[in-house]
Amino acid sequence: MPPLKKRKVKVQITLSNKTELNGELVVTGNDRLSDRLNKITEVFKTELIVLSTGTDNYININKQHIVKVLEIADPTYKSSYFPKPSVKHLGVKITLSNGETVQGNLLLKGEGKVSERLNKIFGMDFIVFLDSDKQYYMLNKQHIITVEEMD
Repeated sequence: MPPLKKRKVKVQITLSNKTELNGELVVTGNDRLSDRLNKITEVFKTELIVLSTGTDNYININKQHIVKVLEIADPTYKSSYFPKPSVKHLGVKITLSNGETVQGNLLLKGEGKVSERLNKIFGMDFIVFLDSDKQYYMLNKQHIITVEEMD
């Protein structure tokens, strides 16, 4: 079996103590960044991610302390987050545990109230959020304080 293809994704990670880290995360196969952050293996749920901050410089990060991850656009890679018929863009304003407020669209499947849709995302710690500047973030559900629906 051939080895899985790997690609590096440039990211900016915001931690619960408001520290911002810049670097690259490795994503394998056809996975998206959100797939990597929500990765569950057959044996255990991955609790640490490794951020490369330069040649031979790595930081191990406890995912529970990540508030958000900004995927820095790579013009050579076509993002798979573009709208699909089953994914609805829901306008929201979100307050995070670090005091930051973000406004834009949650990308959620299905119909119903925001609370019902958020609660249906079993096994996922990170949800995809598109801000008003068309940048994709992965938000850690554990750090979402409030979600207000916008018109």
